[in-house]
Amino acid sequence: GDQGWDELWKVSVTPWDAGKSSPVLLDLLETRADLPKGEAFVPGCGNGYDVITLAKAGFKTTGLEISPIAAEKANQFLRASGIPETSGQVLVGDFFTYNFKNKFEFIYDYTFFCALDPSLRVRWAKRMRELTKSKGVLATLIFPVDEYEGGPPFAVQPQIYKELLLSSGFECLLLEPTDKSIKPRLGREWLGLWS
Repeated sequence: GDQGWDELWKVSVTPWDAGKSSPVLLDLLETRADLPKGEAFVPGCGNGYDVITLAKAGFKTTGLEISPIAAEKANQFLRASGIPETSGQVLVGDFFTYNFKNKFEFIYDYTFFCALDPSLRVRWAKRMRELTKSKGVLATLIFPVDEYEGGPPFAVQPQIYKELLLSSGFECLLLEPTDKSIKPRLGREWLGLWS
């Protein structure tokens, strides 16, 4: 449950924490000039590396964490990295019920979808549609592309994202394997862009 995540952050047992933003996100921001600018959202943002990366790229970025400890650590990290609260902040709350004041031009999901119980996937897709502005883009860095039982992280397939997001009103702009992953994740990540 939710408290389990907080416990892991409390004792710093965070094996999913790669210590920095994925090179896939950095490459995406450098090479896709057509990404909409404005407000960005990172669900399950952990230590906030991606919030910092997006804020530095010019987005007013909101991260969301179910764990108050993770959110506090992330906000301290943001301030220490020179990101003012007006450019980047991490809120505490539940992705499915948090009452955001507005929708987002850009949403980045990486290791959030795979942490959710598979029974929540349809709700995840509908919620992403609700939170993405009509001309906005959802970027999904799809990991771990694999087949095994149990989780988190739960194994995923790109086709699952496609079925869920198309049936929730998105169109697929891009869905392909990426060769820009960090070494331990090479061959197990795909990038999807949806609008």
